[in-house]
Order: sequence, then structure tokens, then C-alpha cells
Amino acid sequence: MSSDEARQQDFPTVSSETSFQVSMKPRLSEDTTAEPTGTVLSEWSVIANTMVGTGVLGLASAFTATGWVLGFCLMTVSALMAVFALHLMNCLSMNSKTRQVSWYTVSGLYCPWAKLVVDIVVIVKCAGVAVSYLQVAGDMLSMLLVFWSGTDFSQSTVRSLIIVAATLMMAPTCMAKELKSTTLVNVLALVTISYCVILGCVYSDVDAGDDTVGIPPQSSFTNILAKLPVFIFAFTCHENMFPCATDMKERTQKKLDLVAISAELTGFIIFLPAVICPYLTFGSHVEPNYLQNIDFENNIPVQVGYVALSIGVLCSYALQVVPIVRSAMVLVTRGKTISSRRKANIIFYTVAAVCQLVPMALAIAVHSLGVTFSFVGIVGSNTIAYIMPSFLYLMMVRKTGSKKGVTFYLAFALCVVAVCLLPLCIGSLIQQIIAGFWAQTNVLVLFLLFYRSRQVVH
Repeated sequence: MSSDEARQQDFPTVSSETSFQVSMKPRLSEDTTAEPTGTVLSEWSVIANTMVGTGVLGLASAFTATGWVLGFCLMTVSALMAVFALHLMNCLSMNSKTRQVSWYTVSGLYCPWAKLVVDIVVIVKCAGVAVSYLQVAGDMLSMLLVFWSGTDFSQSTVRSLIIVAATLMMAPTCMAKELKSTTLVNVLALVTISYCVILGCVYSDVDAGDDTVGIPPQSSFTNILAKLPVFIFAFTCHENMFPCATDMKERTQKKLDLVAISAELTGFIIFLPAVICPYLTFGSHVEPNYLQNIDFENNIPVQVGYVALSIGVLCSYALQVVPIVRSAMVLVTRGKTISSRRKANIIFYTVAAVCQLVPMALAIAVHSLGVTFSFVGIVGSNTIAYIMPSFLYLMMVRKTGSKKGVTFYLAFALCVVAVCLLPLCIGSLIQQIIAGFWAQTNVLVLFLLFYRSRQVVH
């Protein structure tokens, strides 16, 4: 974008070419920056695929705590808040004097102390999503392989091996320093996810579930707060908006907003049947991955769906790992340029390897997809999708001395609400986990007492 175009934006720029280069994330070598090649279609595919991943599987289970009315209200509000936050990020992108824009550069311009905080949050959020992708692929494929083999292999062992194999298979893609030419892969992922949504509709039974219009009797305020992060998680795609803005050819606010709105609308349309059919069919018993509610042993289309879902999430895996590596490099190098190409490559590939090994280990160790959704949703997604975009926008308006219009006050409201949700949802989620743990412990104690009483009788 030329300097004349920059001056036509709503906000004046506050950095020179030199200061911008100092604040931006360092390059790993002397490589020149490629010219932008992105279009609205290609960037839409990146943002939509970033969002429509495992979140589509968990929304139906979130409705078990909210019921139909509140659930759809939360879905709509989450989508609108996500779109508005993306719009704020696009404003930040257009206010940049040069094409290169990232969380690091924007924070450096308007709130330098937040640079490292943002990168840590990006790592937490994207790592959590990457873990959920590996969990889903491991669960789906291990169930199929054990069933197809007809043997007594431990599903847990097979699951672990599949997660390791998937990580190794995706490693070359995750080693890329930038996300380019991924449109076809992104569309493939969206198609496979859509197939799984269709499966949920085909195998639905509208009279089978115990779904409720209002809040279910067994639910509570803490249950709703514990499930709220799942709604936030589902509509989050903000970690890749700045890279898309950087790669957008002839970037304008209108183009970026069109990408944001169309991607969120795509997700909302896909999410609707993924919520309605499973919740109608399974009600309060719907799993965080609703495909696991459907009998796969006697249904070839469902088995194909298991494979398709695994392919879909693995196609999206790199979209999460590459931002992790990018932010981890900023933390490791402290934002400084590395002069030696050899040293830069050693650091980069070491960091990239660690950033893939950690999600792999967590995916093997953690089996509960619902816990992953909730914790990532409130800690990572809430911060990266709501808090940081609104906060940085407020700092931009303050530092540039721009007029405080409606957008400013809406951004302030979004920031306050998101900050308040953080302790409330985390506290409710921890309470739910502790309650579940004690319930399992009590069952075990009762079983041991019963077993001991039988021993005494005999």
C-alpha cells in the first residue's frame, strides 16, 4: 500500500519506515520479502479453514447446558463479536504505513509492553487448537483401525502411534516460514468438515433426543459459564488475520472486511446443522465430538466420515502450528534480527520442532476433547479474539489522537466484557472438573466398600 493510500485511512500513521522495521518481527535470514499474492478468495479460505475445525464438533455438546434459545443467542453474539474484532484488526492493518503487519508490529506501535504477552497468548491458543486436531485424528483413526483389524490391540496405544505418525507427516508443512498457496488444501478441509456435518444430518432422529427449548433442568449458571468458551472457540480465527492482511494484494479495508464477514458467515452456516441435528438426536448425551455418538461399525458412510474428519483437521493443522512457530521465534530472539543464516536456520528448525513435539505430547496425554475446547476457548480464544484486538484498537485511537466514535466505545465494551469473562469462565470450568473428579472418586469408594463388605460376608 502506498503512502498516499495510507494517508487516506481514518487514522493517521504514527511510525516512520525506520521505526516500523525496528519494531517488526525479525527475518530469519537475508531473504527478501515476497510480493503479496493474496486475493479475497484465497484469504477467505485461510480464515474460514482456521475457524471451521474441531469447533464444529463441540457446539452441539455446549447446547446441553444452554438449551435451544440461549444456545442460539450465544452463537449469534459470539459470531458478531468475532466479526467486530476482525474489523478492529483490519483497521489496525490499514493504519500500518507498510504492508508487513503482525501482532508483534502492531503491539510495538501502540503498546510495546504487550508485544510478548500477545505472542504468548497466540502460542497458547494455537497450541490448544493443534492439540484438539491431533486428538480428533487420533480418536477417529484408532477406532477404525482397531475395528478393521479385528484384533485386541489397545486403542490407546494405536491412538498414540497415530498421533506421532500424523505429527511426523505434517512436519514439513509446519516448517514453512509463511503460509502460501494453501487455497486448495483449505477448500479440501472445508469439504471434509462439511461431509461430517451432512453425516450428522443424515443419521439424525428428531424425536430421539431429550433436547430442551429453555435451559435444561440439570444445568446451572456455572455449567453455562463452563460451556461458554466453546462458543468463543468455535468462531475464533484471528491468529491468521494479520498474515492474511500482509499477503493481500492491493489491500483495502473493504477487502479485509469482506474476508472477515464471509469467513464468519461460512462458519455460521456450517455450524447450524452441526448443532441442530446432533442435539435433536442425542440431546443431553451428545459427545464433544458428535460423530462418536453415531454407530460406525455397521455404517460405511460413517467410517468414511471418520477418515474425512481426520484428513480435514490435519489439513488445518499447519494453520495453527505456523503461528506458534512465528510467535515462539519472537520470544526466543526477543525481536532482534539474526545476521547469520546458519544460526537463524538452527534456531528456527529447533523452535519449530519443539512447537510440534509439545502439542503431540499433550494430545497423547489428554483424552478429553471437551476440556481442551473449554480451556483453549477462554484462555486463548477469548484473549486473542476479543481482548487484544479491542485493547490495541483503543491504544491506537489514544496514541493517534483520533476521534472517539461509535467503534471506539464498542471496542471498549468488548474489551471489558471479555476481561470479565476470563475469571468467571475459568472458575466455573475448574469447579466442573473438580465436581466430576469427586463424583468419580465417590463411585470408586462405594465400589471398594461394597467389595470389602462382600469379602467380610464370605
